Amino acid sequence: MGEFSELGDFVQKMGNESRKAVAKLDYFDGGINEPPNQPPVVSDDDVFPEAAEETEAITRSGVRRIMRRHLLEAIEANPEYSLPEFKDRLLRVFGLDAMFYYSRSYYFHSIYVYVQAEDIAGNVEVYMEAVRNTRPKREADEHSSFIWREVIYKTAREGRKFFQVSRRKGRGRKKKYDRTEYIKALYNSIIAARLDRLSYSEAPFWHFLNYGVTDLQAEGDSSGGTPYPISVRTDFVENAEREINTFVNEELRYQMDYLKKLRQQEYETVESQPLEEDMKIADYLEKAGEEIVSQPEYTTGWINQAILEQDKKTLAKKRQALYRKFK
Repeated sequence: MGEFSELGDFVQKMGNESRKAVAKLDYFDGGINEPPNQPPVVSDDDVFPEAAEETEAITRSGVRRIMRRHLLEAIEANPEYSLPEFKDRLLRVFGLDAMFYYSRSYYFHSIYVYVQAEDIAGNVEVYMEAVRNTRPKREADEHSSFIWREVIYKTAREGRKFFQVSRRKGRGRKKKYDRTEYIKALYNSIIAARLDRLSYSEAPFWHFLNYGVTDLQAEGDSSGGTPYPISVRTDFVENAEREINTFVNEELRYQMDYLKKLRQQEYETVESQPLEEDMKIADYLEKAGEEIVSQPEYTTGWINQAILEQDKKTLAKKRQALYRKFK
């Protein structure tokens, strides 16, 4: 019984730290064959929340640059909106952080960025109401369109000269007055009056850049007469949104891969920390085992089984707690 107590004391003393060490030993011939513990594999689920947060933070400036480029291309295709009053407002509104809504998909490990043009920049009806409210009430709609097109817009924006002809009383002579500057000032005052009816963060005329005037007129109210100029459809919002999402998800994939490698290295570092201590235990086990197994009453299989049973629960709990700490 004294010998049995000696073996029991040995198992009790070394069991909690021996599982990994014994697995490395070739000395015991009939016992533990399972490999040493391996660090867990880091999955996309493990790193997606942190990667998504980092991606959203570092891509916002790039997202704004993409939108700005597409917007400038749309303005170039529609010179009407190159006027600073239009252009500056469009660039300001479409550069707001609120314009871009980041939506995460935890199932697909992706991000979709919505360009909230309708919600932030405003609906086209808001601008059409401003146009109607600044139009002279006394003029018929088609006549208003004619005056706007042939007199005001072409003079102010297309370089046409406008002369007013008057007949001097009593002499029957006609005289031409150059009214070009007056018409330009009139145009600027009309645009200012329209924009004054909008809030600082609204630019609802983005609809004309994106969808074109003719398409909008076919869908809605055409009582304002024939529009001029005819805006070219550019789909700049949809085009920018596609490029933005490609850009953002490429960055997300990079962040996820980086974090997975970093997390895996942390796990492996944790796993390798007790290696030197385990090898010391292994050496001790080998020496102590030589003394114990030299007694024929104790087989190597019995020793291995005793160590495994003693160690199974305590070592597993210790390892799991260590991994959770770094997860």
